[in-house]
Amino acid sequence: MWPPDAVEARPWNGDGPRPAYRFYPPLGPLLSIRVGGRWRPAVVRGREDREDGTVVYHVEITLTLHDGVRGTVDRAYVWDPAAMHPAPPVRGFGP
Repeated sequence: MWPPDAVEARPWNGDGPRPAYRFYPPLGPLLSIRVGGRWRPAVVRGREDREDGTVVYHVEITLTLHDGVRGTVDRAYVWDPAAMHPAPPVRGFGP
C-alpha cells in the first residue's frame, strides 16, 4: 500500500555509541505521520540521531488504542519521508 505506514523504532539498546538527542519544548514542531492507513498530527518531543544514520522522532500522537478508544500516547518512529512530513499548525496541536 502506498504511502506506507510509519515504522516504530526499536529502542537504543546500549550497544554502540549513545545516539545524539535533541529535545523540543512541550509545544514543539508538528509532523504528519501515517499510522493505521491514516495521516495523523503528532507533536515532536525529541529527535535521536543514531551512529548508523538512522533518525528517530519521538512524538506524542493520538491513536485508536482498543475497542475504539482513542488516546494520546508517546511513540518513536524511524524517519521516512514517504510516511511522515512536517505539518502546518492544526488547531489544538502544537504552537
